[in-house]
Amino acid sequence: MSCLLNKIKFQITKSNFCINNYIILILFFTITSTSFCQEFDYEKYKAKISKYELEDLKRSSFYLGLIYICTASNDSIALEKIALERIALSNEFISRNYEDGNIYHELGQGYCYFYEYKKAIIAFTKGLEYTDNKAFNYKDRGDCKFEMNDFRGARDDFENSIKNNLEYLKDIYSKMGDCSVELKEYSLAISDYTKAIELNPEQGILYYYRGLCKFSIGNYRESIQDFSKIIEQHPNCIDAYFYRGQSKHKMEDYRGAIQDYNKTIEYDNNSDYNMAYFNRGINKYSLKDYHGAIIDLSKAIELNIEVRVAYLARGMCKYYLNDINAACLDLSKAGELGHPDAYDLIKKHCN
Repeated sequence: MSCLLNKIKFQITKSNFCINNYIILILFFTITSTSFCQEFDYEKYKAKISKYELEDLKRSSFYLGLIYICTASNDSIALEKIALERIALSNEFISRNYEDGNIYHELGQGYCYFYEYKKAIIAFTKGLEYTDNKAFNYKDRGDCKFEMNDFRGARDDFENSIKNNLEYLKDIYSKMGDCSVELKEYSLAISDYTKAIELNPEQGILYYYRGLCKFSIGNYRESIQDFSKIIEQHPNCIDAYFYRGQSKHKMEDYRGAIQDYNKTIEYDNNSDYNMAYFNRGINKYSLKDYHGAIIDLSKAIELNIEVRVAYLARGMCKYYLNDINAACLDLSKAGELGHPDAYDLIKKHCN
């Protein structure tokens, strides 16, 4: 399992249009099943909506919501058509001056599906002029701003969605944490992730994100605790082993760090963490395991990882093993590659 800290991918959320009919919709969905989805004639629907009376248009929006739930999980072609219909239907309501926060939310989500975030933000912003669905307009506008790298604006919108009684708080606090990370406000991110963890303690990835933030501000002791928590839940999480090893090295727990790098290398089937060889070699050097360090540092050189430092450290290992000629050749190579300490060490140990 890999749990790299990447941007959260924007995913279109379930329609909140006709929210008062939600329970009826679910019951209807249970009765009609998937065949109902397959009977929907998109082209016919699109051609007719401009001719509908307002009440028929409202019923059409309810019908569309059901189709969306039918197909949202497994039919990308249908989803694309439905997103177009959401845009068409919402604009038809607006053209008839039938507007509220739900309609603009539907319009914004339609644009989101096609990654038209600027248009979506305009729609969500217009929706905030109404009392209906404010929480979701803030939340989804925040998602769009995040995708456009407006992390400050996104975090503010997520916070406002909470103030407007959004139900899915655990997801929002996590999103706020992601924004804070992008802004390099790690202490604030720790607070955000802590709130998310309180609401969902079994979601191990949150401990990993919080651990990274603690590592970034030098709180290595507590970062080890967070990385250990996700390892407890997901014993094959390469990333957590790697960064826990980093934290243990900072705490001068070299043996513990080596154990974590052993696990990193064991589980790293895609060579994402070749750096673990270099780090393990440095920890072995710190324990005066010079033979073991030479093996790992040689692997790092082969993989082109921190090469000039690896040559310097390998050279010193060879020096302490009294292989002076080989040691000085490694130090010379480190000097050729620009290590600032290499020639001082050559003057001290090789002449």
